[in-house]
Amino acid sequence: MKTTVRIVVVALFAAVFAAPAYASPPTRDPVPLPQSFTVEGICPFTVQVDVLVNREKITTFSNGTQLITGSVKDRLTNASEPDKSIVLNTSGPATLVPQNDGTLILTGRGLGLQPFPAGTSITGEAEFLQFSGREVLQFNPDGSFQEIQRAHVKLDVCAALA
Repeated sequence: MKTTVRIVVVALFAAVFAAPAYASPPTRDPVPLPQSFTVEGICPFTVQVDVLVNREKITTFSNGTQLITGSVKDRLTNASEPDKSIVLNTSGPATLVPQNDGTLILTGRGLGLQPFPAGTSITGEAEFLQFSGREVLQFNPDGSFQEIQRAHVKLDVCAALA
């Protein structure tokens, strides 16, 4: 199952580039989001995601903690029915905190977007959701992730694009 997920891209970027340089000032870099990608295997149809606005920055602190801020707007389209699309603000912010066991805890606040393959969400079901509020995910060293705490579900993307 091929699922390209913006938040996974950001988390992997954070894990790779979070070289703790103790007593160093924080660094600030743009978040490298792809212009477009697809999400497959979550909804009964492929979802095309086009990044319309990406002004996100990732600030890395000397202890490895990272803060993602800035604005992101995405257009999500049902690839089977291109006239069905929505534009969402998915700006976050989010904090990434590396753990001693090699995991990375992402705490999103504000607006977020997350596709969940079956077994990764709190419900255990495949879901593609826009959140509002505090959402906590755990990213494992093997690239897998798990939802730990669920925020308010603002939108079920699959239902909105069906």
